[in-house]
Order: sequence, then C-alpha cells, then structure tokens
Amino acid sequence: MSSLRKTSFFAGLVYILTFISVPTLSLYQPIHDQNYVLGSGPDTPVIIGGLLEIIVALSGITTAIILYPVLKTQSERIALGLVAARVLGSEYNLCRVRFTLGRNLEARRCRCGCIGYQSCTRNIV
Repeated sequence: MSSLRKTSFFAGLVYILTFISVPTLSLYQPIHDQNYVLGSGPDTPVIIGGLLEIIVALSGITTAIILYPVLKTQSERIALGLVAARVLGSEYNLCRVRFTLGRNLEARRCRCGCIGYQSCTRNIV
C-alpha cells in the first residue's frame, strides 16, 4: 500500500465520522418546543447533539488536513482552499453549538440554582 493510498484511506475513515451528525436533528427537537427555555424539560438530548456537532466539526478539519498532502500533488491552491473551506465550515458549526448550548441552557438556570423559571420560588427573572 503506497503512502498516498494510506493517507487517502485514513481520510476516508475520518470522513465517515462526519456522518455522525445525522441524528442531531432529532436530538435538537426539545429546543423547538415553545416552553423549552421557561420549562424544565430534558437537557440531555441537546447536550449530546452539541457534542456530536463538535465531533463533526473536528473531523471535518481533520479530513482536510489529512488530504492536504494528497491534493497538493495536483494543485496546492485547491488543497489550501479545501483546508480553508473546512476550517470556516467547522467554525460555523462550533459557533452554532456555542449559541445553542450556551444561550438555551444558561437561560434555563435561575440565579437561585433551580432549573426552569416557572419552578423558582423566588421568581427572579
């Protein structure tokens, strides 16, 4: 097995890892409920979905970095373009995860430590 073939094989394995994001649509389902932020529904699916998105972002960057030497033999511009596109796409995913997890989960925590503003005995909003 040649060096380029091994590199391409490992890039393919990491690329398959990017398909782990398929179940995240169903895991983010509780966020679409209108009482999610004010209520005390489950946070676990949202957190798992966020972790899967982080894995997808990192595997996208890894795929581009692994493929760089292979693509560089054809065109260095195309190879750098792929790396740049994957980094920017992954940055978008990471920002989206940060917003989803940070904004929604922090908004659900009351200052007195209870979960969900409606169950708060102090009514601090």
